[in-house]
Amino acid sequence: MALNESILRSSGIKALFRTIGFGIIGFVAFSKPAKDLNLLNLVFSIMIGLFFGGLYKSFLILFLKPFNRDLKEKYGRKVVKKVSENGLVFIFPFAVIVFFSRFFFGISLLTPLLSSALIISAFAAANSLNSLKEKPRVANTIVAFAISSIFVTLWIYYYSFAARLPLYAESAIKLLQMFFTGAFRT
Repeated sequence: MALNESILRSSGIKALFRTIGFGIIGFVAFSKPAKDLNLLNLVFSIMIGLFFGGLYKSFLILFLKPFNRDLKEKYGRKVVKKVSENGLVFIFPFAVIVFFSRFFFGISLLTPLLSSALIISAFAAANSLNSLKEKPRVANTIVAFAISSIFVTLWIYYYSFAARLPLYAESAIKLLQMFFTGAFRT
């Protein structure tokens, strides 16, 4: 099998590992190890992680596409998407380390490891795109670094706000439950 074919091959197992990785990131980020697991908090935490991962993947693909139009003609129109998704598989080992450090060792390494994971996975995608080209371009690496840096910064600044979202959702559900059960009737 040629190198280009292995780069372009995407599989369900890679997608599964990528999805599990972002789900673990969300779970670790928004669950408290000292508290009992709450089903709503668990689901909401995983959904936030998956949303963040999906948003990151979409922006990475969106901004890498203009620099790789020549690959579209040679390998098909989804080449950037396939290669970027394959690069995001590198999130999984970092997510596993974050999970074990948080729940078995009691330390939170989420932000530094997530930052590293985002940058490494974006560089893997950029490197794979460059390996498909006859003349590699530094633009792929610069765009990958810029998108990763923006998302790392967003994570650092909005993580504390997003950590309160499960609590707000739980409160809203309890309020609706009280409303529908007639707890407000006098």
